[in-house]
Amino acid sequence: MTHTLAINMFPGPLTKEQPSMNAWPVGSRAMTAQPNEIEQIYRNYGGMVLRRCTQLLKAEAEAMDATQDVFIRVLRSIHQFRRQSSPATWLYRISTNLCLNRIRDKHNRVRLNQTAIPPLETTKPVEVWSRDLVLRVLAKFDQTTQEVVVYSVVEGMTYDEIAEVLGCSVSRVRKCMSKFKAQAPKKAQRLLKESA
Repeated sequence: MTHTLAINMFPGPLTKEQPSMNAWPVGSRAMTAQPNEIEQIYRNYGGMVLRRCTQLLKAEAEAMDATQDVFIRVLRSIHQFRRQSSPATWLYRISTNLCLNRIRDKHNRVRLNQTAIPPLETTKPVEVWSRDLVLRVLAKFDQTTQEVVVYSVVEGMTYDEIAEVLGCSVSRVRKCMSKFKAQAPKKAQRLLKESA
């Protein structure tokens, strides 16, 4: 399926409205991909997905492309959604993972290297890490820790909110952040020495 087909499958503009949480019933049965249901998912959640992609990728054209890719993934994996959680949670996670993968792409690293962001708060003097270094350090951690750090540091989400999105305990979120805070500076120093 090409991107053009994805655009034509879901006519109409994305709205800025917040999605209705009742747009997709929660239950125990797996969802099947009916064309009218997929279109409704797009209409209800397309704006949310586009905002999330724009927030992470910082480029509207790139975010539009990523939004299409999110809904292509939804088409391919709708049968895996068991309706035990909110569709917004599921789409938010798909959007985040897809965008993080794009950011990790070597092509995007060149563009992102121009912007610097500060590291996590520490008791040591603050040093500024480039986005490229932050991405390289994040890549040294498992997927869950990467998601926890992005949700906490970039999104400013609380540990409770992160636990809900990831479907894990608040304790697990705390452990991931503690591990990252303890290990990230050392990993960054190693990476800086390797590239020097």
